[in-house]
Amino acid sequence: MKRFILYRNFIIVVSIIIIIFILIITFQLINNESQRLYEIDFNGKQAEISAYASLIGSLLSFLSIAFVIYTIIYQKNESVIVEKTKVTDEKNDLKKRLHLVVNHIESFINSLKEMNNQITIYIEKEKKAPSQIHTLYFNVNKNFSRIISNDPQNIYNALKALSSNQDFEILFSELFKNLDFYNDLLIELKKNNKSYKRQKFKKLENLGEEILDLYNMKANLITNYKRAFPGIHHIKPWVEKVNKSIEKYYKYLDECAKKNEQNDIDYLNDTVFTEFIEGANFTIKVIGPDEYGGMEIMQKLSQIRKHLYFIKSNVFVYLEDLEHYQNEYLKDDSNGITELKSISSKIANCLS
Repeated sequence: MKRFILYRNFIIVVSIIIIIFILIITFQLINNESQRLYEIDFNGKQAEISAYASLIGSLLSFLSIAFVIYTIIYQKNESVIVEKTKVTDEKNDLKKRLHLVVNHIESFINSLKEMNNQITIYIEKEKKAPSQIHTLYFNVNKNFSRIISNDPQNIYNALKALSSNQDFEILFSELFKNLDFYNDLLIELKKNNKSYKRQKFKKLENLGEEILDLYNMKANLITNYKRAFPGIHHIKPWVEKVNKSIEKYYKYLDECAKKNEQNDIDYLNDTVFTEFIEGANFTIKVIGPDEYGGMEIMQKLSQIRKHLYFIKSNVFVYLEDLEHYQNEYLKDDSNGITELKSISSKIANCLS
């Protein structure tokens, strides 16, 4: 480009000089001055014209050749400029592609952080009330599919063209390895949570039916005492304890209905059930085992508590798995997020 400009300026200057020279010679010939800047041996008018024509012809031929050379150089320079523009446009297009990839990765990382926050909230709820059903909300993020739709070959070509070292293939491999992993991870998390929630709901539903059976058994115990002790059944220790337990149980159900909340069987176990068991054990210790259904109620309660313990155990095992996924792949300082940030930074460096 610099050589072309230099040659162009040279042609312009030489052309101007030649044109001025021709004008001067022509002017002198026309005026026939005795004092001329250039002494030319003219023999008569015809000789002057012939010499003048030869001189002008030579100068014009020189200019013609110079302009032909200039035209050739100009066309070559234009083709170089077009080629450079094409290369620059292609490079800019590759940069735009990588810039989009970086943006999608950053957005994907942010969605993973939000997913981590959702899991933290979910774990807190599950630990606080393991016998209730809670929902884990999964973010809908299409940045993974956007990166894939960008065509891996185009991303590979962009990294190859813009990377300053030979590690672009490793970077490309790491990018899609991590994206594939996280895509599979989120699918697995969603699938496992759906299965866990479905199983937990079924077990709590069965446990709820057992509790209904328990309170039917308590109602039967009162009926049995009415038959055995008409008129005084209400002062019997077992009847007093059963009535008190039934009253507290239905009061709690009414409170949940008013607040539009789920029943918390774990709370019932810690309060209503435990109070009844402690009172019943004391009564057994004082007056002996009950013959009107009390011992069956105690066995049913023991069964319910075992099933509740089994449900809670499964809850905490599942939560341990979730916390593992958080620590390894979803927290801001986790190995997975750190690696994604590193990949994003390396790709961004290719743009500088």
